[in-house]
Amino acid sequence: MLVLTPEVVSGGYQTQDVPSIEPFTAADVKSLVVKLYTVTDGVETPVTENGQQVSRGLTSERLGDPVVFSKLKPHTTYRAKCEAYGFDIRYPEPEVITMTLLSTNDANSYTDIVVTDDDRPTVGKLKVRLKARLFSGQTDFDVTIGAGGLFPGASESLALEPLD
Repeated sequence: MLVLTPEVVSGGYQTQDVPSIEPFTAADVKSLVVKLYTVTDGVETPVTENGQQVSRGLTSERLGDPVVFSKLKPHTTYRAKCEAYGFDIRYPEPEVITMTLLSTNDANSYTDIVVTDDDRPTVGKLKVRLKARLFSGQTDFDVTIGAGGLFPGASESLALEPLD
């Protein structure tokens, strides 16, 4: 038996001092899908049951709950890949709001675990790294050139010489 607890890591730092633009956090995740693979010589193979890939889903209210996979083969390396979904609401809000993938698709969002022939459950942390939120900004401004003045370019001086 494999027991994994999700650990969501925020996606990045705030790019400017505007409260409406913040990095993705665990609060942005509305659902989490965990898919199971075997790994042999660096090659992933989906674990299937009845012709379907083995996966587990969690809603935002249950993100702290453990994810359990059973009926696993001993002496096998398993990879649990996470996909976090939520709403990517930016300023200004888009016209159509749909759920989108918020997590990265790299080693920061999967966990490899070796299952042994021990009868105790294998327990581990399930890594989930959220993407950095993209930011694009622009502004308009006016330039005013004020009237100039005349300033002497050199200091003034008076030299006196004695008369012979």
